[in-house]
Amino acid sequence: LGHGVSHSLDNPILEHLTASFRQYARNYYTF
Repeated sequence: LGHGVSHSLDNPILEHLTASFRQYARNYYTF
């Protein structure tokens, strides 16, 4: 989920937000 995008932009803030969103989603959903 947004892995390639975050790395291609190389944006630490976006990287952090993407990681936080992934963790948040994992807490409430099972993929």
